[in-house]
Amino acid sequence: MVADAKVSVIATVFNEASNIEEWLIALLDQTLTPDEIVIVDGGSGDGTLGIIEGTVNRSAVPVIVIEAHGANI
Repeated sequence: MVADAKVSVIATVFNEASNIEEWLIALLDQTLTPDEIVIVDGGSGDGTLGIIEGTVNRSAVPVIVIEAHGANI
């Protein structure tokens, strides 16, 4: 791996309230954490965004959340 390489994790989600927190925590607990996480939400109506916000507030890794209602994975 190139020494100055940056790692971005990009994920699309839709109505993932039942598992998004576990996924984010597992990602943030990796030995080598990503430099940024980009999550595109397709218009979840189950509280997914609130869970993401609550989880990433405890993180030093920048998390960018893009709301794209109607977007397809």
